[in-house]
Amino acid sequence: MNATMFLRLMWKEYRAVRLFWLSVIVLVGLIQWLAVLFSQQHAETLKIVFNFALGAPAFFAIGCAGAAFAAEREEGTFDFLRASPVASVDVLASKLTLVALATAAMYFALLPLAQFITGARLPDVVEWRGMLGLWLVAAVEAIVWGTLFSLLGARPLLAVVLALVAASTCAHTLAWTQREMPNLTFEWPAYLRAAPWRGLLALVVLSADVYVGLRWLDGESRRKKKRASSRRRMTATDSTLPTALTPALSQGEREKDLRPLLAKRDCSAMLGHLLWQHWRQSWRLMLTMGILCPPLSLLGISMTDSNHHRAVWPIAVFATLMGAMVFLPDQEQRRYRFFAEHNVPPRLVWLARQVPWLVTLLISISVLCLVWLFVLGDGSELLRVIETVTNRQRLENYGYYGGDLPPEGLAIAVAIVAYAAGQWVSTLVRSGIMAGFLALLFSGVLCGWITLMHAMQVSFLWSVWPIPLVLLWGTWLRAPD
Repeated sequence: MNATMFLRLMWKEYRAVRLFWLSVIVLVGLIQWLAVLFSQQHAETLKIVFNFALGAPAFFAIGCAGAAFAAEREEGTFDFLRASPVASVDVLASKLTLVALATAAMYFALLPLAQFITGARLPDVVEWRGMLGLWLVAAVEAIVWGTLFSLLGARPLLAVVLALVAASTCAHTLAWTQREMPNLTFEWPAYLRAAPWRGLLALVVLSADVYVGLRWLDGESRRKKKRASSRRRMTATDSTLPTALTPALSQGEREKDLRPLLAKRDCSAMLGHLLWQHWRQSWRLMLTMGILCPPLSLLGISMTDSNHHRAVWPIAVFATLMGAMVFLPDQEQRRYRFFAEHNVPPRLVWLARQVPWLVTLLISISVLCLVWLFVLGDGSELLRVIETVTNRQRLENYGYYGGDLPPEGLAIAVAIVAYAAGQWVSTLVRSGIMAGFLALLFSGVLCGWITLMHAMQVSFLWSVWPIPLVLLWGTWLRAPD
């Protein structure tokens, strides 16, 4: 391994993550201060403060590791790395080392800050050990799973989502097998007892990271050589055709061939081509998010103990990420310039991006609400929804007062607003990982506003429903830019 090249790559990675690192520190510090300022229950406050201090580095690690390799393809710097005199081992070692050091540095920054804010008090001993067992091992799991999906994919945001699902599923499943009280849905000591098994699984995933990472540059080079050789064979085959079979066209024939290009454009045909083009680019993203949304949201709902205000947050996360992926293929390497150079109507591009994702969101939320009604519910909620729709008086209450919304209606409202927030951020931020991060922050503020209006029984007609309309209208106006 070249030490000089390793240090230069480390400096490159440091410049890429330093603003993200500082923003997470500032955001977590603000949340901890607000929790101490407004909370009246000291025991709950201590758990909130230290869970953020221990959990934020794990989420930072999964974000950095998920973007480490996939961002090279998204930003178009992968070919530069392949052409430069750098080995795959240098790239792998520099990225893993930087993510590990930055995660450790965040622990050293946030834990003293949490002790200072809480007056050097710690949570209960059993809960504190469980927190350490959960989050310290989770940081390692975040690094290895994020690195694996980043090596295998080309989109950082999708790599982060898949890594988060894989890491959390493995951690909770192993902890669930170590429970001493089966009637509890969440038990802190179980994560500490499952730490050795989680560490062993992380070691296996790290071995896969090393295996794939050492062949990351070379493997892509071999695939490109195969594609180039197949193109050369096709070109050679085409060049053997006799020129007598392709005579020169006369002036009249050339004008006849140009008539379709000079005719008025068919917007419906163009919209169909744009929909097909976007489907080919994003069908993997749509399929992944559509499959993951219902089961993981139901899992989050089942763990909220029928607290509907907290049950909407898993739905908001997936709807926000779906919105953040709407314009992601066009933002990658500034591919939107192709449409500007070929005079494609921007409104059609906007519509071709929104329709598939809205259909995906609609199908996912419909499946989620149906399972919520028939599996997790006892049928009373379904009767309440039917009564709301068929009874005129309750229909008026449904429209005018957010407090009369059933849980499923609140989930639909949150999903629509969160999606609108995500797609709005997607047009402003070119980086997929930053678009997802900022969209989640923006969506969190809006979803907090929705739950507040729902609790205060304020009319959704003027307090909630204008929000997605304004955000969609904003991207519609921005489309020509």
